[in-house]
Amino acid sequence: EPQPAALRGTTGEEERVSVWEELSKVEPERDRWGRPLVVPRAGGDRRGMTRISSLGSVMTNTYHLEGWKRRQVVIGLTRRMDLLGRAALAGEDKETLNAIVEEAMEAAGANVGREYGTLMHSIIEMHLKGHPVPDMFAEQIAAFEACRELHGIVFDLLHIEQFVVNETLNAAGSFDYRATIDGVDMIGDLKTGSSLSEGEIAFQLGGYATATSYYDCSDDSHTDPEPVSQERAFVLHMPKDDPSVCALKFVDLRPAVDAFDHLVFAHKWRNRRGLITPAPTPGADAKPKAVRKAVRKPKRTLEPVPMPPLPESTSKPKPKPKA
Repeated sequence: EPQPAALRGTTGEEERVSVWEELSKVEPERDRWGRPLVVPRAGGDRRGMTRISSLGSVMTNTYHLEGWKRRQVVIGLTRRMDLLGRAALAGEDKETLNAIVEEAMEAAGANVGREYGTLMHSIIEMHLKGHPVPDMFAEQIAAFEACRELHGIVFDLLHIEQFVVNETLNAAGSFDYRATIDGVDMIGDLKTGSSLSEGEIAFQLGGYATATSYYDCSDDSHTDPEPVSQERAFVLHMPKDDPSVCALKFVDLRPAVDAFDHLVFAHKWRNRRGLITPAPTPGADAKPKAVRKAVRKPKRTLEPVPMPPLPESTSKPKPKPKA
């Protein structure tokens, strides 16, 4: 095959750099919660938007996931006794304890699946764009090609890892693929987990399919999205534990799109405030009774207070007795 233009005349380290430069995209700035900061289409300041990939989390039962995370923290602490010591010294410092939790999960290998998924996204993108892929991924590439040929999947190479904005949902994020299958243009995603969370994936792909604009993070510009099916999307399932498998699965988006109003309500409800208020003090609203001011007595002093003059007598003088 002819070598891609980005690789012609390059070797070694220069070749690797050119590949990653072509694959890398400008990422949006993010707020302290990791939400992408996006300038609305109507203009104004950047504002944080919910990640489309996490849309369905508010509607998903996370009991088993949270239990798994707690177990991973315990396993990690048993493998890194230094983390236990740091935790003992940290007291109740939340930032330090949160960092220790992340390191413990890393020690337990809890992030291996996520990192493998990120790696496979890059490997498949390199392959689709004609870049050579390391031989260690030959089995995965063979499975991918067999699936693509079997189902006649035609990928749109201009819209791989396309960042989109869905202002209806106040959400933003990047979808993996846009492809044509059986004559229908649809959004697609690559999943490498052993199992698939159907409801969460349906919300995620529905958010991409109903996006209101493509967003260029380099200049904060919006363009109209390419039309895609809002009834069906697809998933390429390439489980980490079996590199010989690449299965095409379709996702019915209609229930998710119909439930978007409930999803928006649920997100707003999580931030609802003012539902609980203190009870008023009894009688606090009654008008206070009038208070009579006490007459102040004159202050005592050491100097004598002059007495007022006696009033002149108005009675007639008694007659003197006769001699």
